Amino acid sequence: MKRRNYNGKNNPMYGKSVYDIWVDKYGKEEADRLYFLRQNKKKKYKASKNTKDKISKATKGKNNPMYGKSVYDIWVDKYGKEEADKKNKIWKQKQGKKLSGKNNPMYGKPSPMGSGNGWSGWYKGYFFRSILELSYLKYLIDNDIKFVSCDNKKEFKIKYLKNGQERNYFPDFYLKDTQEIIEVKPYKAVNYIDNKIKFKAAKRKYKNKFLIVTDKIIKRLDNEIIIKLHEFRDLKFIDRYEKKYLEFIKWVNLLCC
Repeated sequence: MKRRNYNGKNNPMYGKSVYDIWVDKYGKEEADRLYFLRQNKKKKYKASKNTKDKISKATKGKNNPMYGKSVYDIWVDKYGKEEADKKNKIWKQKQGKKLSGKNNPMYGKPSPMGSGNGWSGWYKGYFFRSILELSYLKYLIDNDIKFVSCDNKKEFKIKYLKNGQERNYFPDFYLKDTQEIIEVKPYKAVNYIDNKIKFKAAKRKYKNKFLIVTDKIIKRLDNEIIIKLHEFRDLKFIDRYEKKYLEFIKWVNLLCC
């Protein structure tokens, strides 16, 4: 059977609108009714610019009910901690499968420095728990600022309540001359629910002497400086990250050569 050609003028729809088709098929009265319904349906779901601006303003920043909350925090509020933990475990398993093997964009490459939950180690004998904390630690030492590491020291312990249970929080540094307590934290993490609870307790105890230093205040060390510090043996990572660092260096050397 020969196939008909419906290109251009051979197409029965050529030069006709949907409304014209309706007129031909149903008559003008029914076509007008269908056209009216179609136009009103469009208007119903099309928000004006003014409405969009109002919605945007109402959900911006702290007005957004999700502000400062992770998905896990929302699950805890909605279902309780036990159910939230189950959902979180299932979600992590699914994410792990999605990003396993060659699906992972970092497949075959070492983890970049600063990724994950902190590259821990020692700089000139002082312990740090992230690259940002290392950056601030180097700043203190380079500028001869007298300080004490607060890590696990009883005199700097801050008690707070979470889900009705008492917990302990230790800030990062105590500056001797100004008597200030310093917490080093990425800016994006300051408003996480857990951190807000800790910081509120710290402010109750230390008032305006408690300060939060973020990556908007202190510049994170770049890889070149970190490599030099490691070469001079001023810097050493804990075993887990030391292995990752050596893998990273091999990868950098391969790229350079």
